[in-house]
Amino acid sequence: MKNVIVGQSGGPTAVINSSVAGVYLAAKEIGSEHIYGMVHGIEGFLKGEYIDLKEVLDDEKVEILKRT
Repeated sequence: MKNVIVGQSGGPTAVINSSVAGVYLAAKEIGSEHIYGMVHGIEGFLKGEYIDLKEVLDDEKVEILKRT
């Protein structure tokens, strides 16, 4: 089983969103079962606040995310 978690801080920007999309696509490519995103960065992670990006993203949404 392969799981990945990604977290960033700052604010939503095109660079941050594009890098999340890149991590998501790479993790999907290697067959990760779960690809988690931290909500509010490390602070959220420490509080157990994260989501499985595979449940909320599809190919179309990833393409949109890269340009948002």
